[in-house]
Amino acid sequence: MFDRVLSVLGVSGQDYTAKDVAAAVAALYFHMISADGIIKSEELDEFNKMLSEQFDLSLDELNEIVKKGMQEDRSSPGIFPFTAILNREFDIKTRKQIVDRLEQLAEIDGVVHPLEGDMLDHVRRLLNVDAD
Repeated sequence: MFDRVLSVLGVSGQDYTAKDVAAAVAALYFHMISADGIIKSEELDEFNKMLSEQFDLSLDELNEIVKKGMQEDRSSPGIFPFTAILNREFDIKTRKQIVDRLEQLAEIDGVVHPLEGDMLDHVRRLLNVDAD
């Protein structure tokens, strides 16, 4: 059943590429900036900057990962498939960094919307990351 959930992303549980992992992170980041129903330009700018720096992406690679992440987020039944990939591929330190970046994205417009706060709590639980 777990692999069927992950098949939403077009990969099996054993064959993640670097692009699959980056797209899972992009999907989570995009989900955060769109959680309140309003995507502001400064949120998109930070979203792109974070992905580019985190995965050392060229502009073409960034555009590909952003597009894939956005599509996967929109077509996914939830965020579990993305966090499942990150739990398999990243250690606790890297998962904490992802949560920190999600917090930055939630705060970038000056207001943490209740849906953004709920998402942060949910991601922390799914990634087994304690709130500091």
